[in-house]
Amino acid sequence: MNKKELENWRSQFVPPKDKQSLRYAPFCFTEQGVTMISCILNSEMAIAVNIQVIRIFTKDERNASNAQRHFTTVAKDRKEANKS
Repeated sequence: MNKKELENWRSQFVPPKDKQSLRYAPFCFTEQGVTMISCILNSEMAIAVNIQVIRIFTKDERNASNAQRHFTTVAKDRKEANKS
């Protein structure tokens, strides 16, 4: 997580009074990183956990895509309403 991502994350999920308590960026993985780990770790538990993580990444991407379409539609509707 880079500095900009950390600040964005803090602003969304950490109450302002608690910003001082989070001094370091949390560890996080990309979807590609999780896939690489699943190639290395070969236990049944590791494989099951990695499958769940990949499913969560996929669901999150789908939700983000749906949200983007929604915001685009709302912006278009507002623009058309302002023309009238």
